[in-house]
Amino acid sequence: MKLNELQKLIGLSKKEVLSEFGSEFNHYPADIWTYYLNSNWIGMKTYIIICFNNEIVENVKMVKRFGRIKF
Repeated sequence: MKLNELQKLIGLSKKEVLSEFGSEFNHYPADIWTYYLNSNWIGMKTYIIICFNNEIVENVKMVKRFGRIKF
């Protein structure tokens, strides 16, 4: 998934995001959700971070990290 594809998520509701990606251990009332996408052969993991404002997607980031995500 590319960042320009993720920008299409802006303006969607939480229910629409759930139908697209599933719940994946995200607490429904939380304003920030994370989704694990994949990892490469050296262990770098790719995540999507979705920020909500009034249950509508306001910002989407793609993060590549070794280990855990730190906010």
